[in-house]
Amino acid sequence: MILQSMEVQHVIAFGDSLLIVQLVTCVYQCLEGSINIYFDKCLDIIKQFAEFQIRHSLRHENHKANM
Repeated sequence: MILQSMEVQHVIAFGDSLLIVQLVTCVYQCLEGSINIYFDKCLDIIKQFAEFQIRHSLRHENHKANM
């Protein structure tokens, strides 16, 4: 996979979707079957890192994404 060739070990991700951040941090359980496919793929990618953190950023403060 591409991530292995980059030798990335520590990742801090930011997301403006509170639901997604809470799903990834296991605050909420993903029950929707169609979303579970993507959620499982996301967890597979996260497992490749020595450290992974995800933080919520408010949508109105996320200027780069809004542009």
